[in-house]
Amino acid sequence: GKIAFQAENDADQVVEYFSIRTYISDETDGTEDGHMQIVGVTNGADKKRLDLTPTEAVFNDDSLDIDFRVESDGNANMLKVDAGNNRVAIGSASPESVLHVEEGTSPKITVRSTDGTSASIKLQRVNENDASTDFELKNDGGILKIIADNSSQNERPIVNFETTQVVFNETQVDMNFRIESNLRADFFSL
Repeated sequence: GKIAFQAENDADQVVEYFSIRTYISDETDGTEDGHMQIVGVTNGADKKRLDLTPTEAVFNDDSLDIDFRVESDGNANMLKVDAGNNRVAIGSASPESVLHVEEGTSPKITVRSTDGTSASIKLQRVNENDASTDFELKNDGGILKIIADNSSQNERPIVNFETTQVVFNETQVDMNFRIESNLRADFFSL
């Protein structure tokens, strides 16, 4: 089925500016599926703004430079997808990176493990040969760990911040420890 919203343009031509289109994806008894699209005219051509299939909801399936924004009670940009710059913002109208999180006072991001084990944030760099270098900030049973990992070595904790001590190089790998001063690169070295 189809519901069409039409009006005349400045050349007195009837144009279908928006439509709601529905389709039967599967008419089999007991497994019926429907499909709905909201289509709008952009620069003289029909473009899918919302496509609801049996398996997903897609906004901007035709890849237009149309931003997506969700407001909350106190923030006009609680969630924003900047289509033209391929960026996502939480709390910001103008994301400066692929993911930009902004809050006025004491911003915080929570990563929570519900099984009581550990939670972490990983920074990963992959080169053209798929070799990766990872750095991970991990809460491992109440111990904050900074972990390094790359393709040639397994995961190794560099620094563990425990409640009563700070431990460097807990796994005793061949790794140097160095403190720099403003005059010397090797002010203190182990």
